[in-house]
Amino acid sequence: GGAPPSQPAAAAAAPASGALEDRLQDRNWKVRKEALEEACRRIDTEDELFATLTPLMVKICDESNASCLAVAVDLALKFAGGPDGAVAAGVAEGCVRKLVDKGFNGRPKVVETAEAAILKFMEVDTCGPAVAVLVGQFGNRKPKIPPACLGAVAKAVEAFGVGDGFPVQDVLAGIKPLFSSGKAPVRDGAVRVAAEIGKCTGVALLQPLLDDLRDAQKAEIEKSAAEGTMGPSVGLRKHQAA
Repeated sequence: GGAPPSQPAAAAAAPASGALEDRLQDRNWKVRKEALEEACRRIDTEDELFATLTPLMVKICDESNASCLAVAVDLALKFAGGPDGAVAAGVAEGCVRKLVDKGFNGRPKVVETAEAAILKFMEVDTCGPAVAVLVGQFGNRKPKIPPACLGAVAKAVEAFGVGDGFPVQDVLAGIKPLFSSGKAPVRDGAVRVAAEIGKCTGVALLQPLLDDLRDAQKAEIEKSAAEGTMGPSVGLRKHQAA
């Protein structure tokens, strides 16, 4: 009776012999998950893996299986933080779009890692394209996504400031209708974004927004603006070496 159990094991092991890029796109989620785990292990020491992964990254982030997605966001974070920022920058916009769509709709740990990956894609190059994607999803109908996008934009302001092509006016226009949202996490997220921007710019830039807000919202934003900032907490990679 020893023969049958050995067959599934052999079948499970077989896919590992294929090329990694093929296994990452396999229709069987178990094969994809193993390939994603392998890529996560190898990317730390094999710089040549970036060339293999670059054309696949957007598809990797567009993962529908929850078990695979948990590994895909880990891989996205490692990929975004790779040695050559230009490589990550080339796929940043597409990856951020999928990290929002799939990652921000996932389990809490997946949401957290997707956010870290999005911030890393900003850090290695510039915030503009990723922030534009996030702002574009403030009105997403999936309830988890708008608060997560607002949280990521607030963290981006805190981490990188509002210089270097940060689309501050687009962000302010994007949050304007959200202060009166029927959903508390969305209202709170909008306040937090405005508060972080206020720390960087002072309150004058926010005045057109503040006129329409509730007193409590206005007070929180004005308090943050008065506190000011010590500057970006992380800074873009190009400034970190300086």
